[in-house]
Amino acid sequence: MESTLSQAAEFLAALYSGLCIGIVFDIFALLHIPFKNTWIHSILDAVFYVAAGVIAGFTLLIINGGEMRAWLLLVIAASSLFYRFTAGALFRYIIKKIFKKHIKKKELSQSSEN
Repeated sequence: MESTLSQAAEFLAALYSGLCIGIVFDIFALLHIPFKNTWIHSILDAVFYVAAGVIAGFTLLIINGGEMRAWLLLVIAASSLFYRFTAGALFRYIIKKIFKKHIKKKELSQSSEN
């Protein structure tokens, strides 16, 4: 049986893993923007799921030798969702502002050329 201290370290590693998965999700969401084709979105989604699985699996392998524990998977999922609705929302807001500013500058430069 493991000590409470090692379980706390596993918990923190699972939290960090979920945070990383949330960041990867936002990166893939940004990659969706330039593409309007649904098949490209499907490919990007599949690559995200593989990346998320690799991150979660690697985390489980490192922190407890690859032993599947439901509570660790729940912590990974919960921390990913927590990121998505807190810091992830702020990240997406900032990126949208940057894109709008960039698009506005591009439109102004194109209209001044005409």
